[in-house]
Amino acid sequence: MGLTRFNKFSLSVKYMLIQHMFNLISGVFIGAMVARHYGPELFGVFSLSWFYVSALGVVSSLGTNDLLAAQCIKKPSLKEGLFWAVLFIRSLTYLLFAVLGYVVLKSFDVSDMVLRGYGFGLLAGVLHNINLFNVIAKSEQRNDKIAQIAIISLLASIAFRVYIVSSNKSLDFLYWNCALVSVVDLVLMIVYLRRENMLYSFSMPNWRGAFELIRNSAPLAVGGIATMIGANLGLILLSEMTGLESTGRYAVVLKLYTFLAFISYVIHSNLFYYMESSGLNAEKFIGEHLRVIVKSVAALSCLVIIGSFTILSPLLEILYGNQYSGVGLKFSIASISFVFGWSMIPAQIKLLSEKRTGRVMTIDFLVLAFNLCGAYILISLYGEWGAYFLMPISAFMLMLANYYYSGLGSQVKHVALWILYPIPSKKALKDFTRH
Repeated sequence: MGLTRFNKFSLSVKYMLIQHMFNLISGVFIGAMVARHYGPELFGVFSLSWFYVSALGVVSSLGTNDLLAAQCIKKPSLKEGLFWAVLFIRSLTYLLFAVLGYVVLKSFDVSDMVLRGYGFGLLAGVLHNINLFNVIAKSEQRNDKIAQIAIISLLASIAFRVYIVSSNKSLDFLYWNCALVSVVDLVLMIVYLRRENMLYSFSMPNWRGAFELIRNSAPLAVGGIATMIGANLGLILLSEMTGLESTGRYAVVLKLYTFLAFISYVIHSNLFYYMESSGLNAEKFIGEHLRVIVKSVAALSCLVIIGSFTILSPLLEILYGNQYSGVGLKFSIASISFVFGWSMIPAQIKLLSEKRTGRVMTIDFLVLAFNLCGAYILISLYGEWGAYFLMPISAFMLMLANYYYSGLGSQVKHVALWILYPIPSKKALKDFTRH
């Protein structure tokens, strides 16, 4: 039984990593073609618009995905009622915040181009928000299927982006491209679940259970907004302090960074469900496997950083051209963040499994405050480069905060040594796969 669980875990990780290799390749080659076509200024406009839509999506999700999937694993008799209640609440929340978001952006005198992009992006956002169906696949430990569907939607997106550039379409078509991805993901997931008889039949919504779930998960959504704002402060401050061209250059680096950073989510998500299905509580699971997890992700992050400086950096300079001068080195500086960001995965899993969502929110707001002060100071001193210098510093502070608030603060000194000496022993890896 343990081997079966680990096989599912391995399969999920493999497919999701394959998916994001496709994402990275798309970001490097097709993304470069699109970014060069529109230029830094228009690409900056698109990135700002999409940030506002994404922020709306984080709020409207109410932080429910992982906790709902965990409930479906632990309490299968309640899953249908919880699922439909959460879906209805999320949909209504999205519509309310979409209107509120428009009013807020209008009151802050956001440019008409950005506001227009926000309007176009809402369609993609609402489709993505109602696609709660991937939670069903997660609860069945079928992240591999989620990844396979994402690869198909990515291929459709690549084809559409090539068409946009080759036929010289307006910026509006980039928003339609986002909507296309959301449609494909939603339709294919429903088709798959119906075929496998996994789609939940409609039942009376369990409103009480849903609101209890949301009460526990809401801090994740609030903290998620703080994290998103912190990660995108460079976009906002650069647009105000240095102009849209530097915003567009930063957006390119941030997009590539996000593609690779998602590897952390793949590992975190699959480890969380692997732990939940193993029957071990977080304290025991993390206590037994902290070293092997940290060393493994540290080794992976070191490989990514080395590859970034030696291979990816010069390639990006060639692909993006003079309009995005220095993009390769800027991305390499940002990639140093991975060694700290990925090493905090055990602390994040412990916080989530123990439902310490209030602590997660506290961490996110503390780091947001740090990022706000740091970004303003560093951008004032070093201009656009300051935004890139901040990224590894912020990741280090986030790692320390996660370990402290998760109750693993005493392990930080060991984590620091494991980062310096990564790659776990064969025995430790073998013990890990036995659960």
